[in-house]
Amino acid sequence: MKLIFILFGFLISFQSKSQEGHNYIEGDTLVITNSEFVLDPFQFGLKPMLLLKKQINSIDTSIYINRHVDNQFDTLFKLKIGEDQFEVFVNASETFLSKGIVYSKKFPVHHEIMIGINKDDFAKKLHLDFNKKLPNYFRIRDLEFLTWIDFHFEDNELVEISFCAISD
Repeated sequence: MKLIFILFGFLISFQSKSQEGHNYIEGDTLVITNSEFVLDPFQFGLKPMLLLKKQINSIDTSIYINRHVDNQFDTLFKLKIGEDQFEVFVNASETFLSKGIVYSKKFPVHHEIMIGINKDDFAKKLHLDFNKKLPNYFRIRDLEFLTWIDFHFEDNELVEISFCAISD
């Protein structure tokens, strides 16, 4: 009987951590579930390569055999734009930003959140009602744990934005 209560508690805990709009602390990070926010956070749209191509300082290209479709190849472009870096995944059916790490003010995300913003303004823009001291790390993720964006603060100032989208 005790095992049933433990399993039930675990299921309720897992369910509450996977609800849209639910915030919780995990280690030293405030985790926010907001699938809409992580969908195209830099607002590059459906063709990020076209938007970024004029700004690229360097580009590395890797080609892979598609593991799902015979005779199809996938391409991963690693772009360096100043101190910022992005990875764009391209195959026959889609193009999307798979990773990004930003240290400059060139690439704000939704709600005009950009490098240099202080934690209080960040919390206001995200409408966070948090009654404890705000941590230095924030993660906004989707419901499926496949896409997330991390915000790292030092001395109350946003110094790094990193994004990851996992594709099967």
